Amino acid sequence: MGTVASAAGLAATMRLRRRQREAWQDGPAVGSEEVKAYTARLADYLVWIDRMEGSSPTREDFRRNVLNLRRLAYSRFTKGAGAKFDVLFDTEKLAAPLTTKDVSATTLDRLYSTGNIMTGSPFAPYSGFEQAPVDTSHLFVGIDFAFNRREFNTWRMVATMLDPSLGKVFDTGIQGLVTWVGDLASWFVEWNSERIKAEAAGTPWTAAQSEEHRRSVLVRKMSLQDLLSDLDAQVLAAHAVSTPSIVSVGALLRGYYLDPPVAGTPHVSTRFASFVKAAQPPIPHTESGSTVTLDAKAAESVAQAVTLVAWLFLLIERRGTKGIKGAAESALADVTAQAAVVRSMADDFVAFLTAALTGGAPSWPSDHLYALQTRYGGFYLQPGDSDATKKYGGAVRAGDPGGHVEKLHDDLVLVGFTCLPAKGTAAYREYGRSTQWAVRHLQGYAGTEGVAGVLEPLTGPHAADPLFHLHNPRRYWGPVHGLLDPETATVLARWVTDTTARRGTAPGVTERVKVADRLHCPVVMESWKWNTASAPTTFVKDRIWLRDDPAVGDAVWARDASMYYEIPANRVVAPVDGVAAGSMASVPGMGQGPISRSYKPNSLWSPDTRVDPVRLTGAAIDPATDVARASTYRVVAAVAALECGSYLDSMNGWDSAVVSLGVAHWTIWPAHHTGELFALLAYLRMKYPAVYERYLGVFGVYPAYPWPQTWPNPMWDPGARKYVCAPVLYGLPGSGGRYQRDVAVPVTEADDFERFRDWHWWYRFLMMCRNSPELWRCEWDMARTRIRDILRTPWAKAVGTNVPTVPDGSGGTRPATFGDVFTCEHAVALVYRYHVNFPNPIISSGRAGTKMADTIAGANLASMDTTTWGDAEQTKIVAALRVNYPASFADVGTAWDHWSDPALGADGSLREGHGSFVLDDTDLPLPMS
Repeated sequence: MGTVASAAGLAATMRLRRRQREAWQDGPAVGSEEVKAYTARLADYLVWIDRMEGSSPTREDFRRNVLNLRRLAYSRFTKGAGAKFDVLFDTEKLAAPLTTKDVSATTLDRLYSTGNIMTGSPFAPYSGFEQAPVDTSHLFVGIDFAFNRREFNTWRMVATMLDPSLGKVFDTGIQGLVTWVGDLASWFVEWNSERIKAEAAGTPWTAAQSEEHRRSVLVRKMSLQDLLSDLDAQVLAAHAVSTPSIVSVGALLRGYYLDPPVAGTPHVSTRFASFVKAAQPPIPHTESGSTVTLDAKAAESVAQAVTLVAWLFLLIERRGTKGIKGAAESALADVTAQAAVVRSMADDFVAFLTAALTGGAPSWPSDHLYALQTRYGGFYLQPGDSDATKKYGGAVRAGDPGGHVEKLHDDLVLVGFTCLPAKGTAAYREYGRSTQWAVRHLQGYAGTEGVAGVLEPLTGPHAADPLFHLHNPRRYWGPVHGLLDPETATVLARWVTDTTARRGTAPGVTERVKVADRLHCPVVMESWKWNTASAPTTFVKDRIWLRDDPAVGDAVWARDASMYYEIPANRVVAPVDGVAAGSMASVPGMGQGPISRSYKPNSLWSPDTRVDPVRLTGAAIDPATDVARASTYRVVAAVAALECGSYLDSMNGWDSAVVSLGVAHWTIWPAHHTGELFALLAYLRMKYPAVYERYLGVFGVYPAYPWPQTWPNPMWDPGARKYVCAPVLYGLPGSGGRYQRDVAVPVTEADDFERFRDWHWWYRFLMMCRNSPELWRCEWDMARTRIRDILRTPWAKAVGTNVPTVPDGSGGTRPATFGDVFTCEHAVALVYRYHVNFPNPIISSGRAGTKMADTIAGANLASMDTTTWGDAEQTKIVAALRVNYPASFADVGTAWDHWSDPALGADGSLREGHGSFVLDDTDLPLPMS
């Protein structure tokens, strides 16, 4: 397997990969199958457009931006017919349309890869969560043509000389060349080309075969999104040209697709009537108020325009071999002989428009839905769907042949997502929670750069044996929601089909060869027995997914072909050829689940992940000169020695906290639908958004709140004086019970929380802990923030018995804070440790809890005036703290009596003296109280 990615060279490799994939210098860097491949939400697309336009675009900026957006799809820099568009628009001498010097790499990649946008149009020719998409390239070709059109005198002259009737319609007909007439003509030209090939092969079509090919070509050449964008392009182009105040592409699209209708301004709600009124060439019609009715001669007029443009396309196509005159005559012969086919295409178009204008149900095929329709019945499958009841897309489809859920499961299993019920069981025919999580896993892995390939015949006893690394040919860029929508169906259909690549077969000779029969989940988890040296000995099970898949005591390794993480060669263990991911532990009275330390075999990456000043704080510490950082580090490191064994990749997954990690073992807490882990991760996302997206966002989980830059913080729990946050997922039911594809909803179900300690999620968290110095810095910040917030806690509401005090500045006293009471490093470490494990007895309702009151009462202090305290009082307080721990598992015992952090040498032990703790509060978030 291609398991190892060099830790030192990973960043350079990623930069090199981008350079190798750039479409032009500093241009977009996407896979060959990703160009114009994605359907984006309009809201997301507008964000990218806004970034391109800047804050104050002008009319000239609008013209240039439309030009650049068209040239991202069609220009000499793009493949296919792009160069012809530069010739047509007289822009072939222009430089590249956009580069990373104009916009960010991410924005450029997204714009370049977007083929369609979901507009939320009220016109919905099919059922589902979304409305009909439109093709962005068709939109901008039409608008750009209106601003940058050339004269076509040469072609007009040729047409007139060949056939005066062609010349008569040239001026009007050519105006639809780059929009609806051009697409209808392309439909004919492609059909005609296939017809000629069939006749040349001696297999001329029957009438039925001719019609079948006519229909199949339509999906490829003029799908529904092409048709709708052609109509919208003419409407928007006319509006933009006639309205000089329009300076923003984003504003133009918002006004048409998103904003409420405005009188006198074109709007998607009236797209069909607006198109017919503005159509070029004109379509005969009558108007009565807001009602538009097509004339009886509409189809004849459309056929005439299509004939002209089809003739022009065939002429241009054939002029290289036949010359202008011969090509023109040959083209005219074809369009004349096949006039009935051209007319049938015009009839289909007019029938579509008529149905749309009269409130009917217009029908037109969509390649956006091709995979969904051909593999899964055309339904947006979701939880609750069932083959048994033929419930698909949330509704019973009595006349449907059924079997769509089982087909989905078969495809998922084929490409490695086996976290599903057993085939043949009733559950295998139900779209349950397991299905949704399997689809989420597919969407997550499909969103990364690397996947696995499989070539038949398979070899070896394990699922991972035949896997090898492949660059992902077509990434998934939608929300990770676990619902089967068109984009997900397209990705899954791509995974179950073969992959080819052009390779050299002889000097100077290349040919396309198959490199994989199908794609596969790039990570395969395996359980093994192990020996006393923590080495794997006997294979037990592969395709480990669920928490309880491995037996207690077995170790789990990840065989990772993704090359997504930094995995040094010495971490790849034989004979597994994988990286240690943990063991299945069982703790009496607590539960069972994954663990990465303290349960043989040890999976920690020692010494590479050991807590030390450089890893945790970002720099070495000189205790003599950097007193505050050294003091704070000692406290944090001492608690880390107990919480995580001093290792940054030490994780627990065996108790009610689901997953805990980091130097303070931040947790997920299902009982309260929250926890401290996602507050830490919210901070990571705020500080390092790209890092968060790489490790967790790409797999679909986010904190419920963004970490704010200013006060207040919605994650602040004032009673316990800590930060808590729920995870959110896409695809969960909203308030109305509808599954939310585009809206993240807080996790509340126990089973969804449990999934975070399934082995693939465990591995993602674990590799983040191993690979991300940014996470380590955030742990340092959040550990210091916790200490600061603890020490700012007031002891009580008012002065009273056993309430430590300080002068109030007015001759009286007030209750002390924890910082006034606990001043030595040992005491601060104890309180910090207790608060991590069980906050309530330490701080309750924002003040000292019961165990703190017990501590002061048990310390037998002569005075409650903290200003009179010294070393002796701190010694008594430490002794009292050690017997007033809040829970048995939080007792530190003698753990710190001989503890010293090795990185600080002689200065590594906790200080005992009064005032020895000095907080390093550099660059911390603002305190909440």
